[in-house]
Amino acid sequence: MNQTSLDTDLLDEGDVFGAFDGFAETDLFEDGFDDADAFADEMGDFYDPDQQQRGQRMPGITQARRPPRRRRTRTGPGLPPVVSPRPGTRPAAGTATLAALHAFSRRYVRDMIRRRRAIDCADLAIEIWIKFGERFGVPVSFRIWDSTGRRWVIATRAGVHTARGRTRVRSFASTNAFVRWVQVNLGAQGLIGNTFAVTGGHRRAVAGDVFLWQWRNMRTRRLARVGHTQILDSVTRGRGGPMTDTITVFQGNLPPVVPERRVKPARFFYTTRTARLSAGPHTGIPVGPGPRRFNAFRSLR
Repeated sequence: MNQTSLDTDLLDEGDVFGAFDGFAETDLFEDGFDDADAFADEMGDFYDPDQQQRGQRMPGITQARRPPRRRRTRTGPGLPPVVSPRPGTRPAAGTATLAALHAFSRRYVRDMIRRRRAIDCADLAIEIWIKFGERFGVPVSFRIWDSTGRRWVIATRAGVHTARGRTRVRSFASTNAFVRWVQVNLGAQGLIGNTFAVTGGHRRAVAGDVFLWQWRNMRTRRLARVGHTQILDSVTRGRGGPMTDTITVFQGNLPPVVPERRVKPARFFYTTRTARLSAGPHTGIPVGPGPRRFNAFRSLR
């Protein structure tokens, strides 16, 4: 999965911070920025699958990718300690609520920024969801297509099982191994089937929910195999209804980057746009449209 870096207009919106330590937990917004209708101005928020062919992530669970890096478990200021339970167990870690997801997601992203950790866009969402589930004892699972075996599999902390028969085909030695395996084998397009639309739109969404995008080739009408993921951070309400709101999101990129902040009018996330990518003219399609929530968090209130 590959991505261009052609975003030019957003640098004036306060997306890049000089000092990440002491990152403000407030809703920041620069008035008067230009919400250009030309989607080409926003291409840095999307993947171009034809820019690089090497290392492209494709559907299925047998895709090769760079080997996982060993990382020491760290916590940051205000971030709850990470607990690694045994597979199938649930740690006592407080009540899992939407408010807890909101607070956890914002802190997790800011801690990544403070530590200058680079990451892909879909990988950012996957890691947050798994780490939240681990912290609060929420069973987390992902449905993933195995292109080699021509079957669906279910990945959980306890391992990878076939969707039918529940045969275990893989185990994970640690939560980080679980995170990495899902990141390698799912991707932005795979998040669509593992999420559901948030009833009530962005005003009912919380940090940790996502905006997902697809590309459609305007000539062939085929959907690209890659997409884009943006993690909701906060919503600043406008005076004229939901579409006058301002939404702040964070996103990763390819090559991996430290999570980047984006501030956009709400209508940006609901509007189909056009762009000319290396493979030709494409349409950027918001999935939903509107925010989506991880299936494992459906019961959170």
